[in-house]
Amino acid sequence: VPPDSLLQKMEIVLSKQLRGVSIKQVYEKAWSEGNRTSEKPFYAPWLDQEECFDITVEDWEFAEPESEGFLGPWCKERYTQKRLTTFKFKRTTHLYIGPPVAFVKQMHYCRVEGNDKCVVAISATFEGIPYSDAFAVEMRWVARRHHDHLDIKVGLEVDFKKSTMLKSQIRSG
Repeated sequence: VPPDSLLQKMEIVLSKQLRGVSIKQVYEKAWSEGNRTSEKPFYAPWLDQEECFDITVEDWEFAEPESEGFLGPWCKERYTQKRLTTFKFKRTTHLYIGPPVAFVKQMHYCRVEGNDKCVVAISATFEGIPYSDAFAVEMRWVARRHHDHLDIKVGLEVDFKKSTMLKSQIRSG
């Protein structure tokens, strides 16, 4: 399976190889959250472990089989399912202004391409962070079959919606 073209334009924040695992297992264990599978939730407990609170992970909404699916607004790709995830976290970088707690809204888009590839695109917006109306954070998780293993990569992109003089501070977190 060829490399993901959008990942090549993003900052890669994770790159791992997994052996003895299928695309189906990656989806079911990491992303299904038990929707239409027998797996236990993973994402909400992980957020809780990371000290997030007021966590809501909605069930996946599945596109009708004859439809074009859901359009990812940043990447302009089609996905077979989507869900909304919201949570709050205590801010560790304050830029000296704003409240101590931030509200995060993530829209997740997912598609599984047989046993070849699983793509999860996450678009995150924030409230309670200075200049949060100026940007969104786009994340892309890609698991793809590559020879005798799975190649797992995560890309990150700060998508600036409008100009701000704090661009470098926002990019650095």
